[in-house]
Amino acid sequence: MDIRNFREFEKAPTPFTIEEIFNLQKALLKGYIGIEKLPQYPLNIHDPQAQILLKDFSARVTEELGEAFESLEQLYQYMGTVKDGWNPPDVDPEKVLPSLYNFNEELADAIHFMVELMIYSGIGYDKLFGVEWEHIPDLFNHIKRHYVWDSMASYMPQIPVPKDQDNLFIQGGRRVSGVFRDQTIRGMWAVIYPLQLARNALKNKPWKQSQMLSDDKVYESTIKRAFIALVCLCLSVGMDEQSFYNVYLAKNKVNIFRQQSRY
Repeated sequence: MDIRNFREFEKAPTPFTIEEIFNLQKALLKGYIGIEKLPQYPLNIHDPQAQILLKDFSARVTEELGEAFESLEQLYQYMGTVKDGWNPPDVDPEKVLPSLYNFNEELADAIHFMVELMIYSGIGYDKLFGVEWEHIPDLFNHIKRHYVWDSMASYMPQIPVPKDQDNLFIQGGRRVSGVFRDQTIRGMWAVIYPLQLARNALKNKPWKQSQMLSDDKVYESTIKRAFIALVCLCLSVGMDEQSFYNVYLAKNKVNIFRQQSRY
């Protein structure tokens, strides 16, 4: 069971795409609170036990990004076996489609855990830029306009797939070049590095006998920075708002199915 089982297109609720993702994640989280015996949110970030959970969620984001890059590497290994100057007939869809789906699904997992981390940290979508929601009515496109670097995607060859398989759920990772690979690495590091800074701001280690207040300002600012970087990463690897939302939504449906089926 994966996103390939939930490929029905749903129009992104612009300008409320990010708000809707937060709402969907909160609904999904209700199930996981029972399954994983998680506490209610938000957490007190100064509490040592709460910090263990917050660090766990940040580690999950990093793990999913690593799995996404592994799928991308598998894709590149296959494309490396295709002769130089390849044409669409040279590419076997059976070889590329699994890696493309996996790459996008792992990014969807990273979005899920990143949003859960923000929810548990008490950081809502309306706090991303330190202003009230009504001042930035379209958060997704605000991030796209002001934070996304030039991915140069239009200048790179794109992996061809059959028309009947070319959908919103495999838009990420379709470009093939060393530049694109290196840019993806930088984009992932742009997410991971602020997460590490946020983890470091949580000062109460389980082994410490003396405790201290954490730097909540640094923690909140770096968590926001990581979320924005994650949206930028998804856009830079080829997603747009529709594919970003639908990949997230498909994985949300997968997780609902797993909760209901006791997977």
